Amino acid sequence: MLSHYATVALLYPQSYKLDHRTVRYVKWMSDIGENFSAQTCQDVITEFNHVFVEVGDSRRLKQHHILNVNYQLETWNQELKIETGKIYERLFASGIENSNAVVMKVQCH
Repeated sequence: MLSHYATVALLYPQSYKLDHRTVRYVKWMSDIGENFSAQTCQDVITEFNHVFVEVGDSRRLKQHHILNVNYQLETWNQELKIETGKIYERLFASGIENSNAVVMKVQCH
């Protein structure tokens, strides 16, 4: 599973990778490691809050958007399951020897 995630992550635009949470964590740890002071820690906390802690409406809008996208993906998933079931039924009804013809017929529609 992790290798699939890594493969997908490699396809992300470079700008997204630079803003990814883990990349920022590494940068912040490096900053603190190079200059271990109260000011550096405060700077890291301030930047973290600015980047990752959202305020009020912005957070709700993002949550709403995520729920909408999730609903759309679930809908597509259900539609794909139904279509796959129909294709399977056609293949089964036509017999294995005619399965190629059934697939070609489905692709034409």
